[in-house]
Amino acid sequence: MPRLTSPPPKKSEEWVPVASFLGLEADGEADACVALLQGSDIPAVRLPTNNIATLGGLGVTISQPVLVLVPPDWEDAAKELLEQDAV
Repeated sequence: MPRLTSPPPKKSEEWVPVASFLGLEADGEADACVALLQGSDIPAVRLPTNNIATLGGLGVTISQPVLVLVPPDWEDAAKELLEQDAV
């Protein structure tokens, strides 16, 4: 399944986080969240596009949080949809 990504916002203050995912399943969960929002015509992106970083040849990987962002005007609608989906 291809990653659901869009170009990042020009300025981070233009978009607000509505969900955060961490751990081994973060990529899939963030992609599902973006798909749900976009399927409801809510603009959404995930940052970073890949949550795994490798430390220079040490064979160590670090997982970082994946944020799902929406424009500020869509924040309330996005949070409401995500709350309904969680129930």
